[in-house]
Amino acid sequence: NAPNPDNTAPNVSQVTPLGLNILEVLFNEPLDSITAISNIHYFVNLGIGSPSSVAIDANLTLVTLTFSTPLDSTKTYQLTVNNVKDCSGNISTQTITFEFPRTAQLYDVIISEFMADPTPVVALPNAEYIEIKNRSNKTFNLAGWRISNDNNTAILPNYILKPDSFLILTSTTNAPLLSSYGSVLGVSSFPSISNDGELITIKNNKGAIIHKVNFTLDWYKDEVKKNGGYSLEMVDENTPCRGGDNWRASVDPKGGTPGKINSVATNSPDTQVPKITFFGVINPNTLEIQFNEPLDSALSINSTFYNVNNGIGNPISVSIDSPALQKVTLTFATPLDSLQSYELVVNGARDCSGNIVQDTLTVLIPRTAVAGDILINEILFNPYTNGSDYVEIYNHSDKAIDLKNWKIAELAMDKDSVYNAKTITTQSRILLPQQYFCMSADVDFIKARYKVKNPDALFKMASFPTYDDNKGGCAIISNKGTWIDTLRYYKDWHVPTLVSQDGVALERLSFSERTNSKDNWHSAASTAGFGTPGYENSQRVLVNENEGISLSPKVFSPDNDGRDDLLAIHYNFNQPTTLRIYIFDAQGRLVRRLKENELVGTEPSFFVWDGTDENGQKCRMGIYIVWVETSDGQNGKHKKYK
Repeated sequence: NAPNPDNTAPNVSQVTPLGLNILEVLFNEPLDSITAISNIHYFVNLGIGSPSSVAIDANLTLVTLTFSTPLDSTKTYQLTVNNVKDCSGNISTQTITFEFPRTAQLYDVIISEFMADPTPVVALPNAEYIEIKNRSNKTFNLAGWRISNDNNTAILPNYILKPDSFLILTSTTNAPLLSSYGSVLGVSSFPSISNDGELITIKNNKGAIIHKVNFTLDWYKDEVKKNGGYSLEMVDENTPCRGGDNWRASVDPKGGTPGKINSVATNSPDTQVPKITFFGVINPNTLEIQFNEPLDSALSINSTFYNVNNGIGNPISVSIDSPALQKVTLTFATPLDSLQSYELVVNGARDCSGNIVQDTLTVLIPRTAVAGDILINEILFNPYTNGSDYVEIYNHSDKAIDLKNWKIAELAMDKDSVYNAKTITTQSRILLPQQYFCMSADVDFIKARYKVKNPDALFKMASFPTYDDNKGGCAIISNKGTWIDTLRYYKDWHVPTLVSQDGVALERLSFSERTNSKDNWHSAASTAGFGTPGYENSQRVLVNENEGISLSPKVFSPDNDGRDDLLAIHYNFNQPTTLRIYIFDAQGRLVRRLKENELVGTEPSFFVWDGTDENGQKCRMGIYIVWVETSDGQNGKHKKYK
């Protein structure tokens, strides 16, 4: 007797129609060739009957059945296998339901869950995976389908995906690790998913996009889970075209739910109306409009949904980019004038949930920027641990300015040269007058740690300069190579009474004052979260143009709460003047030599006192005297203010 006798009957693993008259039947073990090729051992219902001929491959596992009566590709059939034996004489008797694979349409199959970063491991295997679900009532053969990310594409092998079923896609190496969680398909050259976010796309064998997911770290909505060990799960599979609002980190104790219903699954109707986030200009006839979520590509290309005033009208063509479906390109017969302001009205475009866009956008054709048009307005050079630097700029001009192919760079402290220059964007991105624009390598971190009032003003760069925590320089350079604005900063520009400078941004106080004046910068207020990326600064000074010396406010509280945190000492003279500014307490004792023989010009400006003494210590609450002595540059005439 054999030590381990085979007492298990052979089972059918898969039935694959190869045409209207041919079926391939795959068994899970080698068969007895005599019983396997007997046509009376196979029968198909609905009037088809037994095959006219039967063949078996050399491995004795794949049986090919040929029928005289053609099958109907729209029907569901049952194949009965009876008295087929394996080599040990075990008899297979079973009935299998099968269908003809159909051509998948958009959202028939969805990416319902994926594990981008399996470490640190929670309870699932250390393996990346992508779970897909057939949410239709059709059967699909995945042979020739493609799963891809930003860098790689893998072609799926033959696999029958039945209606309302899950399938775990992973590498061939990791397939055995995930086999206990559900149906698994090992894929050669399985694309490794970026931990930080990217576009994942699944296409059918005809190259049509079936579903795509363009995720970022903020989709986790959990600062701990985004660091690894937890999958991202779709919340409502009935609205698969939605973005981050329809995804969450898994709440399953294992860290994910591969092969089964998601732990965060619930009915969550999409009521969010798409809105315009920014626009670009390709040429005076062509605009690119960016939306905050994907649009329905079939129902949003009607030219009557888009209209520009002042004689421009509807576009002559409308196209939507693929696969993101968030950028609409509009081409007009009449070119837009660079000296004219326009309004674009969008009314009728919609997302895949049917939410209709009703939005208005001011449109200006960009003009060439000169130095001072764009100003460095805020900089974070010493971020929180594991955070990222950011730089905010502001359009101080009356022009629309296109940031395409502009650069941000590090600026040498001892000479006018830049290094480590990074291209901000290679796409058209218009910055309108009085708009803010904040750049960083990690926008998700900024959103998590700061009060972000305008997320559309944040821009993630693939690579960003590294600014020194102690001192450094920043340069903004136009696409023509013009240095638009530069800043050389020092850490002692911060309020000296800060407990820690980590995560505290420096904010510009006035657009009219020089960028490189220490008096024009102040630590962001604590009440604003120590940074205001993408919107108006928490610390501001309006220049007083009254002649001579003036103070504002008369009462200030230097507690860095964003309200009257500093004293502005305004000056305005009609000729170059030398200043000395001293601060005395109520008893007449000198507490601070603020400026000593400082030469100023004829433009109104200011100096600031932050309420600290010569040693950087905060002065006591009380009354203080500002003493200013001036000397004009022509005749040396002195004047004193108190």
